[in-house]
This record gives sequence, C-alpha cells and structure tokens, in this order.
Amino acid sequence: MRRALRAVVGAVVVLATAGSLGACAQIPMSGPVREGTADGETQVDIAMLPQGPILGTDPRGIVIGFLGAAVAASTSPKEFETAREFLTEDVAGTWDPEAAVRVVRESPLPRQLDPEVDLESTDTVELVVHATTIATLDSAGSYTEVGDPRDLGYRFTLVRTGGEWRISALDDGVLVPANLFANQYRATRLYFSAATDSRSLVPDLRWFPRRTWRADAVQQLLAGPPEWLQGVTQTLFPDGTQLGSAAVRETDGVETVAVRLSEQLGTVTGQQRAVIAAQLSATFSEGAGRTVPVDLYSGTNRLAVTAADVSLPGTAGQALVVQDGELKLVSGGTLETYETTADVSAVGDPTAFAVSPAGGPIVFRDGTDRIVNLTADGPVELFEGPNLAAPSVDTFGVTWTSGGTGALRVRGAGDEVTLKPEWLAGRRVISVSVAPEGRVSRS
Repeated sequence: MRRALRAVVGAVVVLATAGSLGACAQIPMSGPVREGTADGETQVDIAMLPQGPILGTDPRGIVIGFLGAAVAASTSPKEFETAREFLTEDVAGTWDPEAAVRVVRESPLPRQLDPEVDLESTDTVELVVHATTIATLDSAGSYTEVGDPRDLGYRFTLVRTGGEWRISALDDGVLVPANLFANQYRATRLYFSAATDSRSLVPDLRWFPRRTWRADAVQQLLAGPPEWLQGVTQTLFPDGTQLGSAAVRETDGVETVAVRLSEQLGTVTGQQRAVIAAQLSATFSEGAGRTVPVDLYSGTNRLAVTAADVSLPGTAGQALVVQDGELKLVSGGTLETYETTADVSAVGDPTAFAVSPAGGPIVFRDGTDRIVNLTADGPVELFEGPNLAAPSVDTFGVTWTSGGTGALRVRGAGDEVTLKPEWLAGRRVISVSVAPEGRVSRS
C-alpha cells in the first residue's frame, strides 16, 4: 500500500425533496395579522448519503464515485462502507481511511484515460488524480498547514473483477476539498491538566469528523497529551482506560453528555474524577455557547462527581493601540490614554508592538530590522536583524521573535537565546504569539 493520503473528493451530493401544494392551498393576500402556534422543527445535521458503484461503470467513473463516497463518510451513517464497495475485496479489508486527511485546494478528479487504452482488451488500468495539498490532518486530529503547497499526483490501479472495474491499489487515507473541510470536520480544543496543577487546564486544538467528534475527542484525551505538551501537562486517566462500547452520547431528553469508560476509571480519587469530568465538560463546551455537563461511568456504574474548581486559559492583559504617536487603552468601545512613562515618539518607525500580560515591558519593532524595549529612559535594543517577526511578550516579561529562519529568538533580562524546535525545521516563521499561560502558539 502506498503511504497515507486520506482519500478524496470530488463528491457531488444531490439532496432531493418531493412535495406538492394542494389545489386549495393559497397564499393569503389580505386580512389581519394572526399569531401562529405551530411547533418549530428541531434542526438536525445533514448527512451525505453516497451511492455505491453502478453496474457497467468505467474506471474513471469508479474513481470519481470512490472519491465522493470517501469524503461523504465523515457525515454518513454508513461511514466508509460505501467507499469500500469501489475496492477489490482484498483491498477493502486493508485500506485505512483514517490514516490521514489531505486538505486540497480544489476538488480532485482523475485524468481522462489515454485514448489508446482499449478497455475491452485490458483488465488493468492506472489513473492519476491531481490535487494541490494545502494542509494535512493526522489520525490524532492535529492539523498542519503545508508550507509549500504542490500539485501532487495520486495513483489508483483498477482491475476487472467479475466483469466490473474495482480499485486494487491506492494510498491510505482521504482527500478532502478545502471548501468542504470546515463543514465536515469540527475544530475541537482538548483540555489537558497542567503538570504543576491538575486543576489548570491547557488546550490543544484538534479537528475531528463532525459525526464522531465527541468520541474522537475522548479517545485522544485517553491517549494523553501530544509530544510538544508532554512535560508541562499530564493525564489523570489510569493506564489502560478505554472508551466503553456505549461510547459517548447525550443523555435522553437532557443536555448532559454520558461518557462511558472502562472499569479502570473507578480507581481514581474523587478529586481526580472531578478534574476529569471538568476536562471533558470544557472539551464538549467549546463553541457550544453553554456549559455542557458530563455524567461519568466506570463500566456500567455511574460515578458520583463533585464540581471541580478548574482554571481555563484566557486572554490576559489589556487591549492597546497606537494613535497619533500615543499608546491608547481600548475601554468600552472608546480609546483612553494609557498611563506610561514610555515615549512612543522615541521609536523612529513603529511597525508593531507588544505588551506583556503582566503590564510590561512595552516592546516595539522599529522598521523591520530592530526590536526595542521602550523604557522611561528611551528605547533599549533587544534584537537586530532582517525580517524580524512582530514581537510577542509573555507573562514573565520575556520577548519572543524570529528572523524568518525557522528559529525563535528569545530574550529576557539576560542574553539572547536561540531556539530551534523540531516542528519549525524547514519552515519560515512569519509570526510568533505566546499563549497567555506562557507557552508558544504555532503560526
């Protein structure tokens, strides 16, 4: 099997409805306004229902049908069953659609067959699907933009079996057009416990299929924090804890979400259990506009859970702008003078600035090749060099930037330090933003 490519795309989905208006039904054109009492229908999710292969379909039509069915699986009750109908029996059992997702710029379609290919006299055909990959989504839901999007060719081999064409070789995974991705996958922040204080929750952004996002989120919480958060976060779930067969569902008639886990969960302390419930609630509440309560189960037993006093991350500090050479505080939709002894006019060409959430220091980028700390005695140079990124100052008063070289430049009270994390290798840094709790957000 070729390497992960989360399969593909050009799905055209037609939703058909049928209805009629009786001959006596008329739109009223006169008379008084009356109050209606009809009950409104509850809004439900729309699922794509892909069609399986049609008898006699040529190889190109089989690939198009497969791509559409694979994309629709994120919303379809049949998941990837229909997509597997386009594959040979052996390949249907080994193809892994969840290995990766490739987010592509356009809806990919296979090229036309070479006119010299005679389908009547051959039993094997190869088709190429071209698509520009702009981002990838791994099996854990981590989204990564491609630094240099390229038009890549994905190959499909088809064979004739039982008189019908089926796909016998393809890459694992699926391809999803960018214009469908946000509708089919849900941005979800997982909340992990900080290593120093389990009640302090740290977010990590993931993307999951909308149909299964809650269960996927629980699975990834059970898997523990990603490598880049290990050391600063921890897991409170006991080793071996698994999602139960009943999975994750909303309690009948109630907004509470029931999370059924294996019996290992019953071994944790009451305080740990409370924080675990708070983690799950914060994860489910993200973007819901309300707090989503959680019922925890260990096997078939519903656990008693007390409320945990957890701390969620938030934007610290005040909103500031520069107007007419002065720092202004944004307050209630108006601008007020920001009290400081620093003189903004001392910066020759201010192009960006940042203030620590703790209130200081105040750091300006002067042009594009100099960053200074604006003190009461004037600007003090912190960084010098071409193409400096707009600065960011963390809650400890440490200034962060980059020269666009795949490295981070950091300076506090002492000398400058250069960081070269593995996840920046070969990538050009265009901005740096330090999270309120002191960790760096990737950009």
